[in-house]
Amino acid sequence: MNKNTLFLILILSLTSALRSQSVLLHIETKPDSTLQKQDFKFNTFEEAEASLNVKMDSLKQAGYPFLISKKNTINKAIYVNLELHERIDSLLITIETEHAHLIPKDLPLKDHQVKLAYPEANRFLNSIIFSLKKEGSPFGKALLTQIKVRDTHTIEADLKITTGLQRSIDKINIKGYPALSKTYLSRFSNIKTGDVFIESEIQQKTEQLNNIPFIEVKKPTEVLFKKDSTELFVYLEKVSSNSFDGFLGFGSTDENDFQLNGYFNMVLLNNLDFGERLDIRYKNNGTGQQSFEGHITLPFLLKSPLSLEAGLRLFRKDSSFSNTSQLINLNYQLDEHFSLEGGLEFTNSTNLEGELNTTSEITDFKSTFYGLGFKFYNLASRQGFDEDSFLNLKASAGQRKTDATSDQYKLTLSGQHQMALNRRNLLYVNLNSEVLISEAFFNNELFRFGGVNSIRGFIENSLFANRYAVLQTEYRYVLDSNLFANTVLDLGYFENNIQNINENLLGYGVGLGLKSKAGLFRLILANSISENQATSLSNSKIHISFTSFF
Repeated sequence: MNKNTLFLILILSLTSALRSQSVLLHIETKPDSTLQKQDFKFNTFEEAEASLNVKMDSLKQAGYPFLISKKNTINKAIYVNLELHERIDSLLITIETEHAHLIPKDLPLKDHQVKLAYPEANRFLNSIIFSLKKEGSPFGKALLTQIKVRDTHTIEADLKITTGLQRSIDKINIKGYPALSKTYLSRFSNIKTGDVFIESEIQQKTEQLNNIPFIEVKKPTEVLFKKDSTELFVYLEKVSSNSFDGFLGFGSTDENDFQLNGYFNMVLLNNLDFGERLDIRYKNNGTGQQSFEGHITLPFLLKSPLSLEAGLRLFRKDSSFSNTSQLINLNYQLDEHFSLEGGLEFTNSTNLEGELNTTSEITDFKSTFYGLGFKFYNLASRQGFDEDSFLNLKASAGQRKTDATSDQYKLTLSGQHQMALNRRNLLYVNLNSEVLISEAFFNNELFRFGGVNSIRGFIENSLFANRYAVLQTEYRYVLDSNLFANTVLDLGYFENNIQNINENLLGYGVGLGLKSKAGLFRLILANSISENQATSLSNSKIHISFTSFF
C-alpha cells in the first residue's frame, strides 16, 4: 500500500444484552492520512454505507477526484480499501466564447480559460446554473467534460453548458381574487406576460403586492412548466381597505369661550375591483370656516399606465367669500414607485359681502393653472405602526382674472416618511409647503393651514399665507404591539404679504396612539408659540382622531 491508501472496515456486531443489531464503521488510517481514526455506530448496513459514501464524496471534493475504492466482504464485516492518488489543487477550465458572459466577474478569463482551486469547482458550476436561470433557462445544466491530468496537481476540463428551452411567462393565473385587473398586477409587481422567466425574482416581485392596501398574498407563487409554455399561479386575497378618519378639537377663544372644531376624511378604495379611489374630506375650524374636498382616481385606463384624477374643492369663510375649484390630472406611472402628472385647475371665487366690503382684500376672481408634477410613493406594510412614504412635487403656471389679468405661479411640495431606529423607537416626519407667486394678492386666494394635519397646537385653517412650510415631527416609543407614546414638535414658517407678516411657528406637545381591530385612535395635547404669541395654557389644543378600516 502507498502512503495515500486508507483502510475502512465495516464490522457487524450483535449485542445480546440489548437484543438489537448495530453496525460499526471503523476507519483505520496511516499516520499522515487525510482522515483521522474514527469509530461510528449505525443501526443498519444501509446507514453505514451512506456514511461511507458521504466521506468518499467529501474526499473527492477536497481534491481526490481519482479516488478508487475496493470492497471485500468477510463473514460479517466489510473491508474497504481506498486509493486516493495525488491530491489535485487546481482546475483549468476551457470556456466556449458564447458562454464567456456566464463566468463570475471575480474569475479572470484568459485565452478562453479560467483557473480556480479544485474545491471551488462545485461553487463555480452552481454560479453558472444560477446565471442560466437569470437568463430564463430554469433547466440549464453545467458540467465538466474531457477531464485529464495536466500535471501532478492540476487537471484540465471543458465546460459543457446545456441551456435547454428558454422560458418566458406565457400566462398569469390569479387565484383567490380573479376579478383583480392583471394591469394592476403587472404595474405594481412588474410581472408581465412575455417577460423572461427568472425563478429567483418571481417570489420577490410577488411579495411587493403585499404593499397594495387592498391585496394580500396568501402563499408563494407556483409555476407550471408545459412542453412549450410557462404559467404562473398567483394566490391573492382581496382585503377591505376603506377608511374613515375623523377628529374633534377642543380649545378656547381669546375670550376663554369653549371652542369645538372638527374634521373627517373618508377613503373608498377598490370597491369596484379595478383599484379606483374616492376621497371625501370635510373640515370645520369652529370660527366660520368650512371646506369640502372630493377626489376620484381611476387607474390604468384601457390597461395603459395612464390614470385619471378629478377633484372638487369648496371653501367658505362665514359670510365673506366662497371658493370653488375643479381640477383634473392625468398621471403616467413609470413603475411601482414613480409617476408623472400633468393637469388643470380652475378656481372661481365670489365675494359674499358685495358692496359691504370696502377693502380690496376680497375680490371676485377666476383663475386657471396648468401644472406638471412628480410623485414617489412606497406603500407600507400593514404590520405594526408602519406609515406610507411619499414625496410629491408640483409646479403650476396660470392667470388670475379680475378687472385685469395677472400671471401667477404655484409650487407645492409634500412628503412623509417614518424611520425605525430600532424595534421600539420610531421617528416620523411630514413636510408640507405651498408657494403662490404673484404681483398682488387677495385674501380669498391665500392658502389656509394650521391644525392636526399641518401644524398642531393651532386652530384648523386659522393661518393665512401666500407661502408657508410646515415640518411635523414625532418621536414614537412603542410600548407594546398596539400602543405607542409620542412627542409632538412641529416647525413652521409663513408669509402673508397682505398683512406684511413673516413669522416662525412652533407647535409642541405629547400624544398616544392605540391600535385595535376597529382602527387607530390618536390623542394629542399640543400648544403653540409664534413671534406674536407667547406660550400660554389657554392656547392648548386637544386633538382626538380615530381612523377605522372597513
